[in-house]
Amino acid sequence: MKAFYKFLEGLCVLLILSMLVVTVIQIVMRYIFDSPLSWTEEVVRFSLVGTTFVGAALVMLDKEHIFVDAFLDVLPSRVVKNLDKIAKFFSAVFLLIMCVYGFIFALGSWRQLAPVTQIKMGYIYMLIPLSAALMLYFLFWGNTSKENTKE
Repeated sequence: MKAFYKFLEGLCVLLILSMLVVTVIQIVMRYIFDSPLSWTEEVVRFSLVGTTFVGAALVMLDKEHIFVDAFLDVLPSRVVKNLDKIAKFFSAVFLLIMCVYGFIFALGSWRQLAPVTQIKMGYIYMLIPLSAALMLYFLFWGNTSKENTKE
């Protein structure tokens, strides 16, 4: 699991760095050479989408998605455990819906090309079901110890 965590983390870093580099290139080309590039906006947008979905899976593995825990300290531990099971159930239902409909959406978009880069949009939209499947896996079978995944 450590190697896979490091791979996903590295992928997020790479995508964020690509956004930074491409944006700086666009700024230089636009304001110094007065010759803006047409493809940079799409590449940055696709990198942001990738970072969002891969990052969501990483956060699920770390069990760091936001949740309201204001009342958990005053409730009995048995109730907290039951609430956790209910939350996992609804999260799983949502992630299954994301998997199914994201896959259908990606398949339906396979012929569509991005206007400038001519990348098949199916590749970009396939991030939805893939990240949902990863989050579903991490929700139930992911490593429960952050120390074991990060080090």
